[in-house]
Amino acid sequence: MLFLRIHLDHNTAENGAMEIALKSHCRGSIPANEADRVANNLARELTLAAPGDVLILSMLTLRRSRPSTSDQRRRVLRADYAGFDLPLPLAWAR
Repeated sequence: MLFLRIHLDHNTAENGAMEIALKSHCRGSIPANEADRVANNLARELTLAAPGDVLILSMLTLRRSRPSTSDQRRRVLRADYAGFDLPLPLAWAR
């Protein structure tokens, strides 16, 4: 599964741009109670973006957004993609 983040506003360190743990998706599914430990042992990158930029990531990528320290907007649109049906009772919007 992949997800796309389409940035409508600038995403900066000050307004809480998303931080990703590089190559965390290569470790497969990570239980929530282990996510901090795993992420803290990997290189991380702040995903700075301008309006119109698109970021494509594996759904398994560990990620977080830090709290905003400014009054700037940080709007994004997100779309999820997969080449399979979801298990019931989940269903993709059509």
